[in-house]
Amino acid sequence: CVRTGVTGLRPTYGRVSRRGAMALVWTMDKIGPMCRGVEDCAMVLHSIFGPDGLDRTAADAPFRWNPASKLSELKIGFDSAAFDAIKNGNDPARWKVYEAVLAAIRALGVDLKPIALPKSSPEYQALTSIVINSESAASFQKLTESGKLNDLAQQREGSWPNTFRVGSTIPAADYLRAMRVRRRLQDEM
Repeated sequence: CVRTGVTGLRPTYGRVSRRGAMALVWTMDKIGPMCRGVEDCAMVLHSIFGPDGLDRTAADAPFRWNPASKLSELKIGFDSAAFDAIKNGNDPARWKVYEAVLAAIRALGVDLKPIALPKSSPEYQALTSIVINSESAASFQKLTESGKLNDLAQQREGSWPNTFRVGSTIPAADYLRAMRVRRRLQDEM
């Protein structure tokens, strides 16, 4: 993190058991380390990855990390359109930071390969809010039904109590349609 110096690793869904964590969005929740640096994150991930018999979504896939590996041997892609948008934006100071990051990565011997993400669409843009709102509402259904959402401190638009309220009004047909759109986006990725 630019502000705190903390390095976080957000593993792929199913990489680490979620057992014991508070559920929010069942089909997206993932657990990962926050550490002093990349190497520490790798060591923690090595300790926590894989199935534990308590979370059926945790995959049995190997994790191999060798700190002596040459970065030049890795395939590393970057979203060139996102970098171009920053470069062509109205914030030259921000572009300087991103440009310096790209230069620093290349100086380590990395051959960055531009990748193209799927084109955005209204369906893709709506996907995240439908899934997060629906599933978080289901996770906190008892709290919502108890009437105690009003006791939570933040009641502004976009605050969790209102996310739960909005999510509880999304029809199942819309959620299932979103799951089909999600599958299509996964295939495109």
